[in-house]
Amino acid sequence: MNFLMTTYVYPLAEPLELSKSLKIQLDNPRTDAEIQAVENQLIRAWKSGEDYALPIHSNDEILTVESTLFRFRDSFSTSDSYFKKTFEEYKRKEALKFLASIWIVARYDDEGESERLRSLHLRMRAEGPLTFSLLDDESPIVKGENIVCNYSYLLSLLIHAEGDSYHGRGFTIADPKPTTVQDKSMGFQLLMIAWVSANRKNDGKLVDDPLRWVFFPYARAELETKSILLEKTLDDGLADKLLYIGSLLRIAAEEARNERVRLVILTSILELLVTHSPDYRRFNVEDSIGKQFRLKVSLLVYLNDKNRNINEIGNRLKVIYEQRSNVAHGNFEGTSKYLRSLSKVEGEEEYFDDLISDLYSYIRAVLEEYLKDRSLVEFLKGH
Repeated sequence: MNFLMTTYVYPLAEPLELSKSLKIQLDNPRTDAEIQAVENQLIRAWKSGEDYALPIHSNDEILTVESTLFRFRDSFSTSDSYFKKTFEEYKRKEALKFLASIWIVARYDDEGESERLRSLHLRMRAEGPLTFSLLDDESPIVKGENIVCNYSYLLSLLIHAEGDSYHGRGFTIADPKPTTVQDKSMGFQLLMIAWVSANRKNDGKLVDDPLRWVFFPYARAELETKSILLEKTLDDGLADKLLYIGSLLRIAAEEARNERVRLVILTSILELLVTHSPDYRRFNVEDSIGKQFRLKVSLLVYLNDKNRNINEIGNRLKVIYEQRSNVAHGNFEGTSKYLRSLSKVEGEEEYFDDLISDLYSYIRAVLEEYLKDRSLVEFLKGH
């Protein structure tokens, strides 16, 4: 198996299976080679100048990698015997190596290709000049990485605790280069550890903060619950559909920097789940899909949380679909008119990006209903 780094840090006594059908596990690096590979990525991030490069250690009273690890140890050692035992192996001169050993990675099945390439590299190195391998899209490594990343965006959407502040954060790191927009850097994770350790209550619970889900001890229960929910649908032969939705979430988060493009991509996820193509001979296609979109999504979001006002949801979805149509059909004046209409009153400011956060909320609700009662959602889609 191969692995990708995640944004989680915590010593695991044994792997945590996320998906049996997709062969995805969360684990720590276990071999010297695996620990070295993660340490190398941490060192590159630390030296890049694009990370929160905390000092490794210091005799002064400042925040360092080492002081953060000590805070982590003091907060969780009493409640987790394996955690305590792991920290007894800490050596100051190997702070980053120790951090690498407790970093959580996502393992996936690469059909043995990474091991074959490693063996080939060592043989070629012994025989002559260094070589490199180019992997195409059909490589088990490339396909495996894409599956893990797409799955992680699905799972992140379902477990996040950020409410209307969520804009697509995932928990896998496909590219070792720090991505500050996604807060995937080594330094950010260390700052999170320091913050959580300082704000842990006596009963072990974290202050109710929206970012608590990016810290593994508090995300674990939701990871397990929601991965079980996803697994049933994956087992029913719908892996391609769910992973495609995950790929759209990933593109919206990682590549679509323009908020209008993100709106079109995210709206398409809801259309995929609930709308069908109307008979163009009987209906205005655009108008018919818009009506389906508003009615079906409103109903499912309301069923997901009946504390929500279904009329407000419907009105919001109407605005979202109008702007989706403006962008998709190049009606830039329509979009500009909408932007001019947004409130600029202090304390009541509105932004185009608010539509994005609402879309994430609606996608999460509809996806949860799809996973819980697929027959209902498919019935709505067909009518």
